[in-house]
Amino acid sequence: MRLPQKLDYALQAAVELGRLGQSVRVPAGEIADRLSLPRRFVEQQISIMSRAGLVRCQPGPGGGCSLARPACEVSAGDVLRAVEGVLLEAPDSESPLASLWTSAAVAFQSEFDKVTLADLASQLGEVRGSEVYFI
Repeated sequence: MRLPQKLDYALQAAVELGRLGQSVRVPAGEIADRLSLPRRFVEQQISIMSRAGLVRCQPGPGGGCSLARPACEVSAGDVLRAVEGVLLEAPDSESPLASLWTSAAVAFQSEFDKVTLADLASQLGEVRGSEVYFI
C-alpha cells in the first residue's frame, strides 16, 4: 500500500502551519518554499483543507493561511479525511477475509486519529504559542 503524495504534502503543510501557530498567516507559496515542495501542489492541498474547515485563508496583501483550530485539536486523521476521504476501504464481500480488511481499515484510521498536528510539530521543534523553552 502506498500513501498518496498529496496526503504527505498536505500533512507537511498542516504541520508547518501548526508549528507557526494560529496567529501567524503565511501565504501558501511560502509554506511550499519553506518545505521545498511544489508550490502548485501545496496550494491545492491547502485549498482543500480550507474547504474542509481545517485552514483559514485570507486573500490579498497581508493575507495568508493559518490553522482554523489550535494544532492540538487537529489530528492527522482530520487531514487524511479532508484530502483523501477514506484511504483504506474494506471490500463489501462475504469473504472470510472481509473482517481482516475491516480491522485493518479501522486500525489504520485510528492511528492517524491518535496523532495531532501539535504532536508532529513538536517532533520538529518549538511550537509557537506553547510553553517550550530551550536552554
